[in-house]
Amino acid sequence: MPLSEHEQRILEQLERDLSSQDPKLATTMTGGRGASMGRIVAGIVGVAIGILLLVIGVANSMAWVGVIGFAIMFLAVVFAASGSKKKHDLHVIPGDPRTGAPAAAKKHHRSGGSFMQRMEERWDNRSSGDA
Repeated sequence: MPLSEHEQRILEQLERDLSSQDPKLATTMTGGRGASMGRIVAGIVGVAIGILLLVIGVANSMAWVGVIGFAIMFLAVVFAASGSKKKHDLHVIPGDPRTGAPAAAKKHHRSGGSFMQRMEERWDNRSSGDA
């Protein structure tokens, strides 16, 4: 059952609000940071090479070749599963999505408190709309 025009407008508004309030989460939810097809293909090739080396190492009683094969398999899977590393500047405050006006830049400084105090401060800033 398709969405009505009103529901589509509400959904678009929610998407705009999400991307303006938490761009990192919005990018993650839209799949913008996932593994690319090239990384997946390279990972599959790496796993195949690793398995081949592992089998050769076991068949010829050369443990070091098997260990290298296992390491190659592990690194190939990690490479394929990791997405592209886009750096997000967490100190940039997005503009107002309704007016398009840029927001004033705020300087953030780290308070010298404990870990819990810093986390509470971040939570308070998030809840109050400060970034």
